Amino acid sequence: MESQNEELQQLTQSWDAEKKRLDEGKAAKEQLEEAQRELREAERNGDFARAGELMHSILPDLRKKVGRWMRRMMRVCFARPVIG
Repeated sequence: MESQNEELQQLTQSWDAEKKRLDEGKAAKEQLEEAQRELREAERNGDFARAGELMHSILPDLRKKVGRWMRRMMRVCFARPVIG
């Protein structure tokens, strides 16, 4: 019974960690989409200073953040043993 509780605890911790990573990725993607929307709006409104800041600073940083998250997820996915 104790070994089952330990296994359940390990699985729960693993699930919580994976969920946290997924939530972080979702948040990064949402930030990227919001910045892209803001860029389109700034260009429409002629706010070229803000558009430049978004294009040359904010968007590249967010793209890197999403890219790092995606690479981490790929490593996690391919590192898992096949269950069968």
